[in-house]
Amino acid sequence: MAKSSAIFSVAVATSAAGGGDQDSNALPDASGLTFTSMATTEASVDAFQASELSHEENHGRRSPGETSLAAIGVKNTTGGSKYGAADGEFIRVMYPDSIEVSARFRTGKGAVPTDYGFGKWLGSGMGLFSPGAATVTQSGAAGNKTEITVSEADAAHLSVGAPIRVRRTGSTVDESSVITQKGAAAGGKVTCKVHPEFTVALVDTQSINLCFAFFPVVGAAACATQDMHIRFDMGGAGSDASVRRLASLARCSGFSIAQDNFGTSMTLRARPACMLQDDANASTLAVAEPPSALLQHRFGARVDIAANHKGSSAPISGARTELSTFDWSFDCNIDCAPGTPNTKGVLGSSTMEIHNGTAQVTITGEADETLQRMIAKDELRTVILGMGPGGDGEGAALIVQNAGRADGDANPGAGDDNRIQQQTTLRAVSDFGGTDTTGLSGAALRLATAPFMLALPKV
Repeated sequence: MAKSSAIFSVAVATSAAGGGDQDSNALPDASGLTFTSMATTEASVDAFQASELSHEENHGRRSPGETSLAAIGVKNTTGGSKYGAADGEFIRVMYPDSIEVSARFRTGKGAVPTDYGFGKWLGSGMGLFSPGAATVTQSGAAGNKTEITVSEADAAHLSVGAPIRVRRTGSTVDESSVITQKGAAAGGKVTCKVHPEFTVALVDTQSINLCFAFFPVVGAAACATQDMHIRFDMGGAGSDASVRRLASLARCSGFSIAQDNFGTSMTLRARPACMLQDDANASTLAVAEPPSALLQHRFGARVDIAANHKGSSAPISGARTELSTFDWSFDCNIDCAPGTPNTKGVLGSSTMEIHNGTAQVTITGEADETLQRMIAKDELRTVILGMGPGGDGEGAALIVQNAGRADGDANPGAGDDNRIQQQTTLRAVSDFGGTDTTGLSGAALRLATAPFMLALPKV
């Protein structure tokens, strides 16, 4: 038996039919799926630990000792071996509340995010906006910083609530905004309002990058993908592996983004319906990181805050101010729980439902009265957490459209070397009302009113 805990792989696969791909015995069946490996930290070894169910009841007796534990679960009566259980034995099943893996954050460099492990994971619990094109072109001078004007053909690829990104010639830092209104065609062109406004008006023929956007939804049907299987192998390389765990009917239950040695680290969390032992089929996959450069947490990027939009009429286009920050972190929690009961198999359910999506961002920066007084002045602002580097398909942005203060703690404190600094936590407030939602419904309306999103450039 191979025993190395230093050699392992984590892989995910989206369910083919949903509901954990249950077979006729309501057991997970991932045999026909293609798994995508994920680069993760060594901490993922501990993420797949849980206790199996058992029952204990001590009876009176005449000799020392205790009564043996009794198995609770499904007995394998299929006539063959199932998940390490011979015919007539109970299947060993575990029910972890959460599986958590971390890795440095690299993206698909413009490719569809769900082609990669991190995208499959996020898409199982969030909606995904996919633009029809990678770029559109500014058509004529905008005249101000609050609008973009494109041809009718380009406008077909723009959606209200969708993130866009601009990069100026020779610049290493990008600016992200959200489309808050899509105007009617006039003279073969369409003008769109953006929020927050750009620092400089766009010039004729300037490229505008369109972005994928993960955003919170309610209901499993609104997610970008179905539930997923998460597989963990360890013990050795390739077929020398000796330990396998398979978590099925899993949905993303949240993610965090934070600094790690000045780079960006992403931690992904998932709630599975169950986890099974499958050591007989243990075999690791070759692990490759996504192709983009490591996302830069504090270099080649900017953190922006927009003017207060509480009480403003849609479509909004507030002024943009860059925040001087020392550090920031983002945490999203997705409430998911088993839905339809199914007691025939080990999963216990045939659905894993999404009930809510919340997020908080913590910003450490200089003493800032604007942030301090957001509660006192009853303000809502848009915050954009940019991540470098610049370049085609590189970087990303976390956009909290409806940011309000999460608590009353925003007082100056002591930082390194007697530096004055301030730590402020903001929450994503529901029902962003800054967009013109006329005629929108379904996924388009969910995107337009989303309180926060993770934007990844298509180019």
